[in-house]
Amino acid sequence: MITLIDASRRGFDADGPQDILAPTSLVIGAGERVGILAARGSGKSVIARLLCGIDQPDSGAVLRRGRLSWPLGSAGALHPDLTVAENIGIIARLTGEDPLSLTALCELLGSLTPILHRPMKTVSPAQRAAVAWCLAAGVTCDTYIADDTIGFGLDRQRDLSEAFLLQRLETAGLVFLSSNPQQIARFCQRFHVLIAGRLIPCPDLAAGQAALVAANPLYAPAFAEVLDD
Repeated sequence: MITLIDASRRGFDADGPQDILAPTSLVIGAGERVGILAARGSGKSVIARLLCGIDQPDSGAVLRRGRLSWPLGSAGALHPDLTVAENIGIIARLTGEDPLSLTALCELLGSLTPILHRPMKTVSPAQRAAVAWCLAAGVTCDTYIADDTIGFGLDRQRDLSEAFLLQRLETAGLVFLSSNPQQIARFCQRFHVLIAGRLIPCPDLAAGQAALVAANPLYAPAFAEVLDD
């Protein structure tokens, strides 16, 4: 569960200070799958970091109950000089997971066998993304946080990763921030739209997309299709 109590976050752009998140009160219940539709460059990553506790609000509070993931696919915790296996082992011990079990899961899910004993700094960006996603999704959580990245890889690997996440969501919740309404519709059951720093509930994604276009005519979804009711 995540509870925002008048929580806000400020940022800066070329025009000066701006509200990334205006003072907001919101409850995301245990097991809920909440999608937040937002334009590119609107601060999705900042809000994701705020929700999972990496960053703190400028005012108000964010209360969390249960274990929350860090944003799926975020590679910030991976040490470049350690091997893939060493990184997985450290994360496992820090999160209370069994290192051997988490390593085996990541190795299978991400097809990591060829790089398991290579230093992180020697793997490709795609392989690094696979390691990062498998780690975040592989740790058992009560709520997962996704910042645009809901799966990884191409074709079969992407299908496998998304199927694994859906399996996790049978017993866990999700907060998914994205500019892609089709993916939000697939993974989420409750919807908000982020407009000028305000999280606005919407009955469905078609209404949210219409509101976002009205507020920002330059907005274009990640995929060109427009959702129908």
